[in-house]
Amino acid sequence: MNEDIEMNSLLSKALDEYSSMMSREKKSKILTLVKNTRMISPIRRKDNGRIKKFSKAEKVDLIAIKNKKNHSYLPVFTDWKQVEKWKAKDVNFVFFDWRDYINFLEKNEKILGIVMNPFDQNVIFSVEEIKKNADVLESFRQGESVKVGIPEKYPEKMVNILKNFLVTQKNVNAVYLLLMIRDMNKDSSYLLVIDAEEENEAQYDLIAEKGFPHLNCGERLDFVSINSEFGKSVVKSYEPFYIKIKSEKC
Repeated sequence: MNEDIEMNSLLSKALDEYSSMMSREKKSKILTLVKNTRMISPIRRKDNGRIKKFSKAEKVDLIAIKNKKNHSYLPVFTDWKQVEKWKAKDVNFVFFDWRDYINFLEKNEKILGIVMNPFDQNVIFSVEEIKKNADVLESFRQGESVKVGIPEKYPEKMVNILKNFLVTQKNVNAVYLLLMIRDMNKDSSYLLVIDAEEENEAQYDLIAEKGFPHLNCGERLDFVSINSEFGKSVVKSYEPFYIKIKSEKC
């Protein structure tokens, strides 16, 4: 029996917002949300039934589609409702995360990027945009030099909004806000280091949803857990902007 994944409502909403009125800010919001989301892509496969989870041991033959200019893109769907809008036959599906797409595109130069929900919002991301948005921790592990510090232009409004929201997140102990600059391309973004009792990717999406409307055009948010090696190293000299208040027992 085929299984549905939970619809990513935040990502779907962000795609709707971007397709109705395009802007760099709205596209940046999508790029932040997809980092913590598994998405669905079509594959050619002989056996029946949809694949529940991508296995790196499996050889999958991803299907690309072409636009009017004959450029090839990978179709990517956010949920099964979007998949059903495609009427193709003899097609199965696989779950990919953002890193899987990056790895695939690096090996297939003829494919120019991905198109998200091609039969609805039809939002295209080029290979360059996808690589630029590669996971922060992965880039750090590969030896890229990263500088962090307190932002000169501190986003006070966003911080205050996040403080009010984080009070409702009982598993979050503390959150740090830093500015991160990658030496390789001088690309910068705000970095939220999350100290939580357990890592929760859906929670990152909710935090992004609250914070994004209060950033300036083109500004981005990245997330990393304090339990990671990278997260632990970057917060050593800094204080969190949010700390959970622990109630005292009588």
